[in-house]
Order: sequence, then C-alpha cells, then structure tokens
Amino acid sequence: MRKLAAWVLVLGMAMSPAVMAADGNDKTSDAKTDKSTMTTNTTKPNGTAPTSTELEAEIEQLRALIKEQADQLAAMKAAMANGSTANSGTATSTAANSAAAVGSTVASSDVTTASAAAPSATPTSSRMARTAGATPDSAQAMNTSDHSPLSFKIGDALFTPGGFMDFTTVYRTESTGNGIGTTFNGVPFINTNSATAGPAGYGETRFSVQNSRIALRVDAPVGEAKITGYVEADFLGAIAANANVTSNSDTFRMRLYFGDYRRGKWELLAGQDWSMLTPNRKGIGAFPGDIFYSQDMDTNYQVGLTWKRDPQFRVVYHPNDSWAMGVSIENPDASITSAVTTPTLFAPVAGQLDATSGGTLSTPPTPGYIPDFIFKVANDTKVGDKNMHVEAVGLLRDFKLYTPNSITGIGNVSRTAVGAGGSINANLELFKDFHLIANTFWSDGGGVYIGGNGPDLVVRQATLTSAFTPSPIHSLSGIGGFEWQMRKSAMIYGYYSGAYYGRDFSVNPSAPTGPMVGYGFSGSANTNNRAIQEGTIGWIQTFWQNPNYGKFQLITQASYLSRAPWFVPTGSPIDAHLLMVYADLRYTLP
Repeated sequence: MRKLAAWVLVLGMAMSPAVMAADGNDKTSDAKTDKSTMTTNTTKPNGTAPTSTELEAEIEQLRALIKEQADQLAAMKAAMANGSTANSGTATSTAANSAAAVGSTVASSDVTTASAAAPSATPTSSRMARTAGATPDSAQAMNTSDHSPLSFKIGDALFTPGGFMDFTTVYRTESTGNGIGTTFNGVPFINTNSATAGPAGYGETRFSVQNSRIALRVDAPVGEAKITGYVEADFLGAIAANANVTSNSDTFRMRLYFGDYRRGKWELLAGQDWSMLTPNRKGIGAFPGDIFYSQDMDTNYQVGLTWKRDPQFRVVYHPNDSWAMGVSIENPDASITSAVTTPTLFAPVAGQLDATSGGTLSTPPTPGYIPDFIFKVANDTKVGDKNMHVEAVGLLRDFKLYTPNSITGIGNVSRTAVGAGGSINANLELFKDFHLIANTFWSDGGGVYIGGNGPDLVVRQATLTSAFTPSPIHSLSGIGGFEWQMRKSAMIYGYYSGAYYGRDFSVNPSAPTGPMVGYGFSGSANTNNRAIQEGTIGWIQTFWQNPNYGKFQLITQASYLSRAPWFVPTGSPIDAHLLMVYADLRYTLP
C-alpha cells in the first residue's frame, strides 16, 4: 500500500505540468471541461494571458519540484523499511508543506492527497501527528498506550481499573483451621486435638478464590498539583458460619482507600493504606507496587514482616529524586492477643486492650488515646544501572491504663508507658533483576506490627489496691531473602524469616501463690511464643502476557513453619511445625 500511495502521488504530480501545457495549447477544449481551472492557473492578476516563456518557466519550476518530491518519497520509503516512523512522519510533513507551497500551480486535490497518503500507511506516525504540539496532559490522554487500555477519562480525571482473578490451592501437613491465610502464632502441636483445626496430625487441602482483587485508581490535575485516589478490595471478609457448606459466598472487603495530594516536593495522604512501617521497594510510595510484602501467596505473607493496613495521615517531603522523608500519624491499637494473662481485678476494664484482632461490632476497638507516630527516611540511588533502596524507620507509641476508684480507693488513676521501635531495610539489585532483601525490626511494645503475631504489652499490678501499669514487651523480627527475575516469563524467590517475643510476668495479687500473670512465665500456655520461624521458596511462571490483554501466571510457594513457646510441659514436643504448599492461577488485568 505504501508503494501504491507513493506512485499515485508521483503520477498525479507528474500529470500536472502536462495538463497545464495542454491548457496553453488548447484553450477551447479546456474551456469546455474546466473553465475555472483555466482561469486560476493561466490568467495573470491583470487579466492577460501568460506568454509561452512564462509557461515554460512555470513548467521547469514544477519539474524541479517533482524531482524534489520524488527524492523525499524515496527517503520516506527507506525510513519506513527501517521501521523509523518518526522519520517517515517528518518526510510526510515536508512533502505536504512543499506541495502546499506550489499554490496556484498545483491543484488543491493533489495537496490533500500528498498530506494524507503517508500517515494512513503508518498508524504510529498518525498518532504522533495527532499529539504533536499538544500539551503533555492532552497528549497523554490521546495516546492511550501510555496507560492501561482499560483507562478512561471523565473530564480531566483519568480512571484506571485494576486487579486480578485468583484460584488458590493450599495444602498443609497440619490442619490449622485457617483459610488461605495462615495463623502463624497458632500452628497446632502434633499432640494437640482441636475442635476447629481437627485431630492432631490431620492435614488439610483448601481451594479458594477469595484473594481475587478489584482496584480503581483516579488521577486528576488540581492547578499545579496532582491528586490521586485509590481503592482496593478483595473477598477475604468475615462470612456466615455456614457459608462454606454450599454457597461459598465470600464477602467483599476493603483493603485500601486513600487520597494522595502531590505538589512540588510535598505530598499529603489521608485514608487507609499500608502502614509507613511496612518496608518499601522504592521511596516512601503509598501504592501496592511500591511496598514490599513478599511474593507469597499466603495472605498473611511472611513471618517477621512488619505490616499493618490502617487509617492514617502522612506527610512526605521529596527534596530530590533520591531522597524522601516522611511522618505518618496512624490509628493505634494496643494489643495483648489472647495469649497474655491479666490480673484478676483487671477483668472489668479489660476492654482497654485488644485481646482479639482489632475488635468486632460486639467488641469495640480499644480506645487508644494518642495515635502511633512513624518516621521514615528512604534513599533510592543507582549503582551503574542497578537500583538500590535503603530506609530507616522509627516508631513511637504510648500506652495508657485506667484503674477505677473501686480498686484504688483514692480515685480514678491512670498509668502510662512509652513504646518505641526501629527498622532498617534494604532492597538491593546486586545484578540485573536480582534483588537482595534485608528487613529488620526491634521494639518495646511493637508486637502488633509484626503481623499481630505477638502482644504489645502486659498488665502489672503490685497489690490489690495498686493501679494497673502497662509494661511493653520486647519484640524483634527480620527477613532475609532474594527475588530473581531470571527471564521475562520466570521468577524465583526465597526468604528466611523469624519473629521473637520476650517474656514479661509478675505475681497476681489476687492469687499470690497461684500461677503468675503476664507472658512467657513457667506454666504459661503454649500460645506464649518465644520464636516463630519460616523458610520459603517459590516460583512464578508467566505463561503469556500482552499489554492489551493482561497476563496469566502460575504462582507457587513452599514454606516450612515452626513456632517454639516459652514453656514446654514435660513429655511435650518442643515446637509445633508444618509444611505448606501453595499453587495459584492468576489472571491480571492489563
């Protein structure tokens, strides 16, 4: 088609001087067919007919122009053959401008043909021509290849749907009573029978589509700033007790819902997002692609990962492209889990602390009196063409317990304690597409941020009339591993991680000769974990992917998990452990 269009253009332009020459030799015939053309092309402004010398000069001018056009067309064809659409667009534009410059000597229909023929043969050049001279925003909107093919505009706002569809299979050598998310701090002992998890030594296999995800991102300019809204949900919400019997009607659940405002070097975020304490892959980004939460298919991720998703307000300053500094004010939740034993007299006011997993409608969330403060500094740099990310994070918390007058006899009394923690994380590309992962965390009172697998604090009471006093528990965790994108269609990853919780206990003043209270004392339940460890290896195989149609993947994970309590009765196993294997088929939207 390109050759045909080019020859039509050359032939049309070659015929023009012959027609004009015929006009000068046979005016009678031409007047019968196209009087207006004769008047336009052969009449001088003063109304007199041009001389033969003038006509010959015009003919020579047209011949020179035709030669120039032929040279340009040859160059354009060569550029097309080499795949250089930019050069072909330039040649086309030059050809059209040169043809238009002929003015009175070339018919307008020839100019139209010259300007339209080449772009129709090269769609890429046509897109470039449409966006040429446009503002960045309008050019971006017109060239949809810059966004997901699902993107659409309403006014100035760009809406981009996202998400994926999952079919997950998990097999565990010990039944945990969980779905596809593993309760790491509750792995059953081999000698333990459970009404929810089943008999000891009983494995489990589960199928689920609950991890399927739906997301929507909205980007819009606001003066010199940009505002982005993001919402993400899955189907892992709480369901009715009999839902898994027949209907399997999994519940839609909000994961993230926030707005982000960016102007110049400042960024503000408000809503529910990953805690700033969660490790980043780059900067202090708020979106899932910026966050490290492993490649695991387990919806509780990897043991030792510091993470929460909670309501927050954060301010981030970007002094340049390499550095980012931020502070986040986040929703507090003082957690003791179900493993901590509290003083007998604390029971009437036990709602001050979270003994579940954040509270339900019948058990309101704990009344944290000041929010948690998290500070982060991140640096992203390149060593050659390799990306290096390092960050340092600080955590500041405050715990408060109220003791009523009915206990103290001297009025209502409050006691407080400060909790603090720190984290240093790194994500280093050692060689092309091979990333070394190293995350660390230590704290007094930060247990809830280690996946909620251990308590933040215990409650102490010295005498029957003493005030309740919060005592933060020492906890730490770490992850070491790698992620290697061996080729475009295959990734292998592996992690080894662990979480440690200290012991803190005291005498129960209501029963001074009885069992102690707190966490990790002699005789405590085997849910008082000292250490939980996990080793994981996985493979991600991409069967096909297309920017217009998305991608289809098989994601696998094999993990060995163990937990060791502080107290082990005589004759009991020293730890609980299991092997679990995941296989997940995933179709991701483009």
